[in-house]
Amino acid sequence: MHDRLFNEAEQAADKDAADNEDGDVVALPDTGFPATEGATGKKRGRKALPENLPRERVEYDLPDD
Repeated sequence: MHDRLFNEAEQAADKDAADNEDGDVVALPDTGFPATEGATGKKRGRKALPENLPRERVEYDLPDD
């Protein structure tokens, strides 16, 4: 069963490998979708606490059970 439904990427990679010796950049076929931007740069999560705040290390000794 050599017929594949989605083999466009393989065909593009085979063609580009023959055209491009280094193989670093592969040109993808046009899908008709708009180009997307990279990451927006907005970081998620909590900001780091200021260094001037006092810190206290608390260790708990838990039983094995």
